[in-house]
Amino acid sequence: MRVRCGDHGSFPVPEGVDDTSALFVSGSVPIGSMGADRAGMKPGDVVAVRG
Repeated sequence: MRVRCGDHGSFPVPEGVDDTSALFVSGSVPIGSMGADRAGMKPGDVVAVRG
């Protein structure tokens, strides 16, 4: 079965990066980026991350 647009935004994992690390980054970076954008953050802003 083919997943429609399943390759959108995919990228190769660099050598030396293990699967667990790649999976963690693939989930946390987009969420953090979207949160920063929605909060109106700009370069140089100071934030606290709670989780």
